[in-house]
Amino acid sequence: MRLEAWSRARIRRIEPSFVTYDDKSDPAFFLDVDLELLDTVKLPTLNVELVSPAGVDELSGQTGEWDTSLTFGTSTSLSDPKLWWPAGHGSQPLYRLKIRVLDETEKALFDSLETRIGLRTVELDTSPDDIGRKFVVRVNGKPIFCKGFNWIPDDCFLDRACERERVRERIGQAIDAGGNMLRVWGGGIFETDDFYDICDELGVLVWQDFLFACAMYPEEQPFAGEVEAEARYNVARLAHHPSLAIWNGCNENIWAYRNWGWREQALGRAGFRVLTARSGFAAQFGTPRLIRAPLRPIRIKARMVVYTN
Repeated sequence: MRLEAWSRARIRRIEPSFVTYDDKSDPAFFLDVDLELLDTVKLPTLNVELVSPAGVDELSGQTGEWDTSLTFGTSTSLSDPKLWWPAGHGSQPLYRLKIRVLDETEKALFDSLETRIGLRTVELDTSPDDIGRKFVVRVNGKPIFCKGFNWIPDDCFLDRACERERVRERIGQAIDAGGNMLRVWGGGIFETDDFYDICDELGVLVWQDFLFACAMYPEEQPFAGEVEAEARYNVARLAHHPSLAIWNGCNENIWAYRNWGWREQALGRAGFRVLTARSGFAAQFGTPRLIRAPLRPIRIKARMVVYTN
């Protein structure tokens, strides 16, 4: 736990995107930056740099424009992008992204961010086949045979479980065993930045559960507000990682509802209902959808079973 303070302006979220085109024109890099400003602060200046793995400036200087919701957007075409691939399918080149938020005179620094990103597209192919529907993860248009493991904290004391070198060793062991994907279990934690950074470096895809597992959850306040805040924070925190391929709704909740007798126990209780993308709390996040998502992970539609008094 830590306390963070800021004044005047801060970077709230970044969303990088890598887009390829069917007409064979150069792929493009897009970046949206959301800011939070004090009412007394004039619209600041943003300086954005994108540096290739070879040290070439792909994007440099103050470019782009603001929209009405304090989102800054910029883009550039890439004639020779270095694509990020899962382990066993290619290399994992990482670009350096630097963002600085300056006052209107470009003299005072309000906030800054430096991180690494990888350029890749990811999509989930669920088109019909001869036995129903496919479930194929494609990276850069290529179907990937995903082989992996559940990832849970390997120690009851998280300060030990989250040690960077310990995490690197465990991920390395997964690769040595032939894996190229880790599923972060919904009964665990949103992992530290080190976990996702190492997966970026080593080419391990991440299937990320939201943290719901084996239970029916309340939807009244303050719980609902805490769920929303946690989800929004972590989706924004992790959006730039090329390793992050899938967001999944929960762990065993639907299975439990259908097959563990929960439906019979819950029906008739005051306040009980099954949330879908079109009802109640879930609708506040917009309709979940399968998306072809440059740098953005796939989101899988799921139902959450909840009980309220």
